[in-house]
Amino acid sequence: MYREVCILGLYDTGLYAGQLYGEAGIKVTGIDCDRSKPGFYSRYIKAILGPDPVTHEDDLVRLLVQQSSNKSTKPLLIASSELYLGFLNSKRDVLRKLYTFDIPDTQVLEKVLSKSGQFVMATSSGFLVPSYIIVENDSDLPKLNILRSFPVIIKGDNQLVWKAHKLSKSYIVHDISEMHEVAKRLLGMQVPFIAQELVHGPITNNYEYNALCLDGRIVAESVIQKKRQHPIPFGAATMIEVVPNSQISEMGREFVLRNRIEGFSNTEFKYNPSTGQWLFIETNARIWLQIKLTRNCGVNYAMEYYNHKDKSSKVFEVKRPLKFRAKWMDLFGELMNLRDTRSIKNLRDMVLSYNNISSLGLLNLKDMGPFINVFTQRRKK
Repeated sequence: MYREVCILGLYDTGLYAGQLYGEAGIKVTGIDCDRSKPGFYSRYIKAILGPDPVTHEDDLVRLLVQQSSNKSTKPLLIASSELYLGFLNSKRDVLRKLYTFDIPDTQVLEKVLSKSGQFVMATSSGFLVPSYIIVENDSDLPKLNILRSFPVIIKGDNQLVWKAHKLSKSYIVHDISEMHEVAKRLLGMQVPFIAQELVHGPITNNYEYNALCLDGRIVAESVIQKKRQHPIPFGAATMIEVVPNSQISEMGREFVLRNRIEGFSNTEFKYNPSTGQWLFIETNARIWLQIKLTRNCGVNYAMEYYNHKDKSSKVFEVKRPLKFRAKWMDLFGELMNLRDTRSIKNLRDMVLSYNNISSLGLLNLKDMGPFINVFTQRRKK
């Protein structure tokens, strides 16, 4: 039996994975370079303030070597963010001697950590992608004038560089002037990016295929549908629902297997009603924000990973949801949506949608420390 799981990155995603393991009685160690992250306040995680995974890679390796010493078996090692995934990618050879972890091979992961690289993977696999422009330096700025359909979303191309600068998840620009303003600011920081035309249609047209792939075979899979986001109309998901959707399952499975995305992955597609086509949006080769919801629909990805790595057998049975319609909600985001709504009908529809909620994000009655800490910090702001 593995006696410990080590999670790199203690933002919400890492916290939720730690809670899943901790509630199952498994010892969890978590490492992050930012003590404000909610995982530091969880009773299920032995949190350690560690070196920055970008600027102090070798120091982080030394810390992981120290943490793995005197272990009878290799602990499971899980990266919960792109920064730590990039760290694992560059230090995989030395860390494989001390830990067990499954991530895509180096070349695949390098593409996944690049937004344009993901689009290349998608198009080479036969999927449609949104129109986009890659901007790496000032000479690329004239290319932006090609984009005429606004609003436009700006995202980091190299995700490691983007996240190292602690930039917003994305920027929405509404005209050519605003787009060039954001572009010049990013290039001033030497941050490459892509400018992408937004896909038409409501947030409910966004679906994500969640998978756990080990040794080239899908071990677990499920589909979630985005229901709401904040800010409206463009923002981060505040409510999602586990749904049956064979078409998304088939597309997601094909993308993961064709591109050899080992380990955890989360791949998003969106339906464009104006063209009647599905478009690839993005993929993440790690655990995702709503990972705790998988337990409520009968496919606990965290434990499936743990149990499969603990077995010598390589016989896989694909696990799929035993029940659907379970929902995850970001309480803070939904409270802001309620605050911002100006329509009685919209308010009523929001309230009526609060059925079958199985996970309230940071609000966990068994582990209130992270919620209290974040609530306190938000009140101070």
